[in-house]
This record gives sequence, C-alpha cells and structure tokens, in this order.
Amino acid sequence: MYEMTQKSTPPASVRLVDNLQFQFGLALKPASSGLKVWKSSLEKFFVTRVKGFEPYKMVACTLVFEGTQQEVEQQQREVYRIAQKHKGMKAGGENGRRGIN
Repeated sequence: MYEMTQKSTPPASVRLVDNLQFQFGLALKPASSGLKVWKSSLEKFFVTRVKGFEPYKMVACTLVFEGTQQEVEQQQREVYRIAQKHKGMKAGGENGRRGIN
C-alpha cells in the first residue's frame, strides 16, 4: 500500500482488509450451489495450494478505479504490477464489489 501511495495515479479508493475482516467477509458470503460449489472449491485450491496463501494470514485490498478509460487502465497496470512484485494477486471484480458495499 505504501508503494501505491507513491504513484502519480493511485486508485480513487483503496481499503485494506485485515485477516479478521477477511474471515468475517467469507463467513457472510452466501452459500454456493450447483456449479458454483465446484468453482469455489477450485478457487480455494488454487489460492491456498498453488499460490500458497495461508487462509488465516491472508489480507485483501479492495480498490475503486475512476477516470477516463486510459486513466483507469494506467491505474490498474500500476497497481497490478505492484501486487505481482509483492506476490499478491487479483481476486476479481465481484470480490471487490462485495468488499466495497
């Protein structure tokens, strides 16, 4: 997050979610059904087994990008480059929308 604040085009909103908030958010997530159960299990396997994230140590960062299409694309490039540098990963827009609301 510090590195993000040093950029000339930071996102419009950045919110850090600590592990307790992250776990609480997961507990409030509606139960999956049908193919979504399989998708959710596959995502969990990828995040924990392939990427190596520890569920009780994970944190998240919700972002809101605003501006022209070019400005948003530039903000996203910078943020995702920083995240990759620090072994972070993009979790997708749906997770972000749920975290912002």
